[in-house]
Amino acid sequence: MDESDDKTRWRRYQQSQSSNEALDNDEKEKFLFDKALERFSQNRSASLEDELDSDNVSSTNTKYTKSYHTAGGTKVNISVMRCGSTEHLSASGNKLRLDFSKMSTVGDLGDSPGSIQSGSSSGSGSPQLSVVKGAGGMQNFKATLSKYAGYIQQYVVTLKSACLSEKAYALDEIHRIVRQAWNLPVIGRDLAYGLCEVLRSSGGLDVLIDNCSNPSSDLRLQAARALEQCLSTNNRNHLVEVGLEGVVNTACTRGEPAMARVGTGIIESLFKHSEDTCTKVVKLGGLESILLHSRSQDNVTLRHCAAAFANLALYGGADNHQLMISQNVPEWLFPLAFSKDDSTRYYACLAICCLAANKEIEAAVKKSGTLELVESFLLSHDPQEFGKSDESHRHGRSKDWLKLLVPALTSTREEARSLAAFHFAMEASIKKRQNRLELFYEIGAIDALKQVASSPNRLAGKFAAEALRIIGEDIPHKLTLQVPLWTTEDVLQWVKQVTVRAEPVNRAHLTHFLFV
Repeated sequence: MDESDDKTRWRRYQQSQSSNEALDNDEKEKFLFDKALERFSQNRSASLEDELDSDNVSSTNTKYTKSYHTAGGTKVNISVMRCGSTEHLSASGNKLRLDFSKMSTVGDLGDSPGSIQSGSSSGSGSPQLSVVKGAGGMQNFKATLSKYAGYIQQYVVTLKSACLSEKAYALDEIHRIVRQAWNLPVIGRDLAYGLCEVLRSSGGLDVLIDNCSNPSSDLRLQAARALEQCLSTNNRNHLVEVGLEGVVNTACTRGEPAMARVGTGIIESLFKHSEDTCTKVVKLGGLESILLHSRSQDNVTLRHCAAAFANLALYGGADNHQLMISQNVPEWLFPLAFSKDDSTRYYACLAICCLAANKEIEAAVKKSGTLELVESFLLSHDPQEFGKSDESHRHGRSKDWLKLLVPALTSTREEARSLAAFHFAMEASIKKRQNRLELFYEIGAIDALKQVASSPNRLAGKFAAEALRIIGEDIPHKLTLQVPLWTTEDVLQWVKQVTVRAEPVNRAHLTHFLFV
């Protein structure tokens, strides 16, 4: 676009705004479109070159479209769609919102609604989530929560009253803001939980749940995407109470790759609610959907499937374990445990270990061969580094989730003990950054970790000792596998582990026994 022509049109537009003169609609739309496109290109460091003549430009009352080629030769169709006083610019799946009432600041990008706003996570125009700077940690957190809670509330109002395209935009923004909150280090979990509370208390969660059954497939997808990010503990409770069937039916939709990503994520989250909810979701087709999508080639979908299996193994109870065996889940976990994606491998290994801890199905689990893949994963990964490697476990697991994993520390299966110890070492490093180490005492994990740390199991003992060291506990005396070489201290430690008596062991009597 010619620079002098641009300035002339901008001057005419400003004059028309101040003098209330009518500006030719076509000229106005073309001007705003070119300005938005210019900003779109700058925001994304894109190199868009208009290689087509004016015949390729179309303008109607509701749509204005222009074809471009990128520097790499890819054709991009960019369109503006009108919705009331607001227009939506779309290009390659990204969206910008142009509000005519704010176009006097077209050259400025802020983080408040209006001006130019991006619906993609990389757009500079939308409210990019960052911590508000202030006096200190708690003040900064409260200011940040208050700021973005305001955006969530505005988008909820839009969802309740706006036209279809405005609703789609609001859903995209809710999804993006909450997702960015989860991705923030340290405070991300608390910030995301706070935003989820605001969403539910403002009625937004109910709107998301309702729109998961919307006749429009596009709106259903966008509502499900937003819902997946907003399923905090309390929001899961609410969903289970008011709209479980409709959401699960949408999540199990087949034939749509985009919905497969979202749907498996929703089912993964619902499988960590309760045993009863697991049973309901399985009956509604949740397990069948996870099994179907575990054949996918998409890493995100496979990651959700592996985590869903792990959650069902933890929360599902004996009846669902039997159902998982009848559906050949251990065999399906084998290729997942071979995935190139570390998170998929990890949760597949976790799932098989949790199933193996059930003595009634241990033989069937062992027969699949998946247990044999656990040790190789543990030997090639560091728990503290692994905890930082993926957003799916960056903030760790909940208190209830970890409490269900504690029995695996005392499992008769060495693989289960080792993987559980690995996970607790990872969680200890995460909870230390969050100042939440007291959680391990509340769930009764300390004694179990000490028992593993002092056991002859080399791998499990190493990870358990690492967890205790991070928590700040003393590392217990470690036993050797060569029992004939045990010292008195070794035997005393062994007795502490295996005895069920309440009275203390008499050291003198034990020494005499060993001597004899």
